[in-house]
Amino acid sequence: MLHKKRYILFCKNRTDVPIFMQPFWLDAVAENWDVCLMESASVHSASPDIIAAFPFCWKGNFLTKRIYLPFLSFYQSPIFFHSFDVKEQQKILDTLSKQLPKTIKSYFKFLPEYNAIQLKKSTYKKYETYMLHPNDAITLTNNHKRNVQKGIKSGYHIEISKDIDASFELINATFIRKKMTTKIDLDTFRTINKVVKKQHAGNTYNCYDNNHHLLATAFVVHDTTCAYYLLSGYDTKKSNSGAMTYLLHELIQLHQKESRTFNFCGSTQKTIAHFFEGFGAKKQAISIWENSIF
Repeated sequence: MLHKKRYILFCKNRTDVPIFMQPFWLDAVAENWDVCLMESASVHSASPDIIAAFPFCWKGNFLTKRIYLPFLSFYQSPIFFHSFDVKEQQKILDTLSKQLPKTIKSYFKFLPEYNAIQLKKSTYKKYETYMLHPNDAITLTNNHKRNVQKGIKSGYHIEISKDIDASFELINATFIRKKMTTKIDLDTFRTINKVVKKQHAGNTYNCYDNNHHLLATAFVVHDTTCAYYLLSGYDTKKSNSGAMTYLLHELIQLHQKESRTFNFCGSTQKTIAHFFEGFGAKKQAISIWENSIF
């Protein structure tokens, strides 16, 4: 718990902590969380300086304790607060991992910049996301171009959601349509929206037609360098509206103007991956590290 308190205080004065490793985010999405720290004596201060951290979310009791990735968190990763080469990062990670509690299972998804290091005694699995960096051109496919033009001609407009319940209804309907479990309820979605708004770290955005009919919605969070497209949904009665394409095109431009990379947060479904590629997004490899005693 001492590490956790140190980390919370440390993050208050930093702008370089990715959102999924921020205490306010972990408090909102995790059943429990803690952090492993690597500290070094600072020449500028009498107190130790945190040079690396490894936050993790956990649930269960002594016999069922496991490290898991909360539904809305895209990464669970070590982070380094000084410039280290790969060998140094690996040594630090080896030290940090020794602080992890004993669990029956563990699951980590590293930030892309840490693909060169490995979590020893864990099984590696490759995953991919799609990204557009601030200076990357948005190269729309012909179908995406038509949908964007349709939105412009039809007078679509984007607003930060003032009706979270209606936004959630579209998101939930998307999961139901895919015969998937939402894993998040309306109250939780409301709470997380309040948290990210308070921290100026994201919003739910709605796309309306000129009659103010809600066509599509997207929940996007961000940190200093990156925006993450976490949830979305659209009105299936107007599935040919092109609103989802129009909305994402606007959001990508918004975050690129603010010098953020737009992270589509991956997909294992080919149709969705193809949709992301339709904006010119490029694949980015991600390392997943899992461990289980079974």
